[in-house]
Amino acid sequence: MRKPFIIAVMVMCLAAIITSHTAWAADTTPAEIADKIVGDYEGKIHNRRAGVPITTSFFKDGDGNLVGGYVIKEGANTFKGKLSNISIDEDNTMQCKWRSKDGWGSLKVDFSQDFRKFSGYYKGRTGTGRYSWTGVKDK
Repeated sequence: MRKPFIIAVMVMCLAAIITSHTAWAADTTPAEIADKIVGDYEGKIHNRRAGVPITTSFFKDGDGNLVGGYVIKEGANTFKGKLSNISIDEDNTMQCKWRSKDGWGSLKVDFSQDFRKFSGYYKGRTGTGRYSWTGVKDK
């Protein structure tokens, strides 16, 4: 008598966990997800040195595509770049390309379910090295 009850409770718990971790509702469109991402995120980016402040911005271009940019402030120096080829899967994982005047590479981050923060890593064009990139959305 206890086994069926325990199994039923386990199945209900598993269903609740799966449902709570599904980021996209069945009727959510990619455009609606992009709307949630649009905004400025303050965070840190790491390279061979300690983390430095970065502002990552996402917006829609004239065609409605999600694009972005970033500004890194390291001491008196400011470095700017662009984010393109952005794709987001149903697990809130975003992948894109970054480009600045000094180089290019890939970026992969995981967004929180409410799209208010992300953390992940970037690589340079050679694919060697893997450095953290984080952001928390401004109000």
